[in-house]
Amino acid sequence: MKKILLLLAAIVIFGASCSDSTKQQQGNKETLVEQKDVNLPKDQVYTMDNLLANAETLVNKQVKVKGFVTHTCKHSGRRCFLANESQELTVRVEAKGNIGGFNRELVGSEIEVTGKLMERRLTIGEIDEMENAINEKRVKDDGAEESCDAEMANVAQMREWMKKKGKDYYSIYYINGEEYNEL
Repeated sequence: MKKILLLLAAIVIFGASCSDSTKQQQGNKETLVEQKDVNLPKDQVYTMDNLLANAETLVNKQVKVKGFVTHTCKHSGRRCFLANESQELTVRVEAKGNIGGFNRELVGSEIEVTGKLMERRLTIGEIDEMENAINEKRVKDDGAEESCDAEMANVAQMREWMKKKGKDYYSIYYINGEEYNEL
């Protein structure tokens, strides 16, 4: 059950991209990003908005993206979260390659990360499990009502996105970072 709740928390933080338009969510905020059908050069430095708008076509490809560090994992430093200027769109970056870790002093800084864009697809079954876990949590914990409502709203948005796009999965994008530079 912990894995399901952690996965649900990841969904709330990371949001998702789609083909015609991208709906990214963080908490209760939503931002619509139009898909750009462009052929960008290989050495293109993407903004967070542009990266997520084109994510579906960039999966498993080397990308360079700049963004603002909103969080680094304090225990291991093995991941950080990059956001756009408005901090409504975020992507997780895993420390791989030449990156030993992300130090906490990077929070608030703008960095440029080079790495491979990856996709995690949540299946309908996984989303069903999340919904069941939320319902169980609601029954067990009286103080969790507001949290459960927000989580259920996210599940509903995932289902709506899948139905609208005719997909049987929900995409979460992240980067396996190989190197970064502070700007």
